[in-house]
Amino acid sequence: WKDPGQTLTFSFDVREAGLYAIAFRVKQNVHRGMISTRKMTVDGAVPYRELEQIVFPFAVDWYMQTAGSTEAPYTLYLSAGRHTIALEASTGAMASVLRRTENYVYELNRLYRRILMITGSSPDTYRDYNLDTAIPDLPAALKKLSADLKAEVTSAEAALGQSGSELSLLLEVAEQLDGFAEKPASIPGRLDAFKSNISSLGTWLTGLREQPLELDYIELYSPEAKAPTGKCSVLEELAFGVRAFFASFVTDYSTVGVTKQQQEDITRITAWISAGRDQAMIV
Repeated sequence: WKDPGQTLTFSFDVREAGLYAIAFRVKQNVHRGMISTRKMTVDGAVPYRELEQIVFPFAVDWYMQTAGSTEAPYTLYLSAGRHTIALEASTGAMASVLRRTENYVYELNRLYRRILMITGSSPDTYRDYNLDTAIPDLPAALKKLSADLKAEVTSAEAALGQSGSELSLLLEVAEQLDGFAEKPASIPGRLDAFKSNISSLGTWLTGLREQPLELDYIELYSPEAKAPTGKCSVLEELAFGVRAFFASFVTDYSTVGVTKQQQEDITRITAWISAGRDQAMIV
């Protein structure tokens, strides 16, 4: 549930018609310093524009994210009866950044090919290829691409509302281009590093399109009520730990994921597997 367009739909029953705020208990600890975005639809339609981009910031632990804010949550009018909420992964505010960076990767590849036509795939580091003369617009092109990449970092930080370590690769490539512009003679000896950075930038783009998010549960509550925290007290945590400890002695690990009702209904078979216990359990 991380690729743009992938959707999870939840059905629920509302006992009493009225206005409801909505909160999600989530965790996004994959893209450091970045956000994940979801588009929310209720009964097949987006109630209003703000719900097209619900932002979930990076955090190492679980947290409650209210649609809107805890002080001023977005509200939904729900009639009594069955409803559905769908959450669709989307690139959100980062979409324009990704599109522009794709163009910069294309330009970098084009520049790399122009250099390769002169130096060959295995350039002689002791030879001066006079690249700044052979490619007249080379220094200017390098400086422009460097400035564009740095501007893109600023745009991404504005979209994210913070600085993320995931953006460091853009700055690294920009610094490399500045070095090339200052010393064109050093390019042949650093061509492999340049190629590697372009490849890394392409991989970075693919990874950044992903919008990872773990969702524990969705909570609907009255806008007048206190916003849920998604945390438990120390005593509740201790009680759960004690219960989990004693349950570990009686849990039937061979039926993990099977409910009590399912246990009564299923037909049991005996299977022989020529593998170790760990592999057998996975199968």
